[in-house]
Amino acid sequence: MDTRTAKPASVGEVLKCEFIYPGQLSFESLCSVSDVSAIEAEQILAGRRLITDIEAEKLAEYLGFSSDFLKNIRDAYLRWEDRV
Repeated sequence: MDTRTAKPASVGEVLKCEFIYPGQLSFESLCSVSDVSAIEAEQILAGRRLITDIEAEKLAEYLGFSSDFLKNIRDAYLRWEDRV
């Protein structure tokens, strides 16, 4: 996606669409695996809170992919937010 012209998805949007809605990750698992409270998890999913490096690493290990995937999504979103 060209983030110069289109707003990138937040980590929360990706988690919801790719993992929570299809049933690979429950809200409870998100909280326990990433070691965040329910309020913090809700904020991440709503795009009101950024995921930390440690949270990204824990989730990536649980879901079976590189933590760079989530970190890159977060960083692209941050770059977009800094521009507007």
